[in-house]
Amino acid sequence: MKRFLLFGIRFSILVLILSGGCSTLATRPTQEMSYTSSALKSAKEVQADVLAPELYRQANEWFMKARSEFRFKNFDLALKYAKKSRNYAEEAEFEAIRAGATRNDSPIADPMSAETSRPPSPGPRQQRRS
Repeated sequence: MKRFLLFGIRFSILVLILSGGCSTLATRPTQEMSYTSSALKSAKEVQADVLAPELYRQANEWFMKARSEFRFKNFDLALKYAKKSRNYAEEAEFEAIRAGATRNDSPIADPMSAETSRPPSPGPRQQRRS
């Protein structure tokens, strides 16, 4: 009897330890994040930020939350937020096209990339006249 009780306690502890470590085994939702980023670019391309601003804003906000959770390694939440963001971005794109927008062939900078979030570099310095 005592032997079964000790086995049960050890087994319970083992289950608790293993279940706590499962979050480190979760897969990263990199593909979904990439799809979402592309959906945001496509929405921006048809001027959804102007023609469907509320949907586009929500898509951006959910994507920022997804990126934040991804950085904190909360992959389940990152995946959930990325899917929400993608849905909003696709809706915004659809609404913009329905409102008469057309696609531009010019490349659009990624609104979430590091290059576009930097402050502009200073131009050439003008020489002082003495």
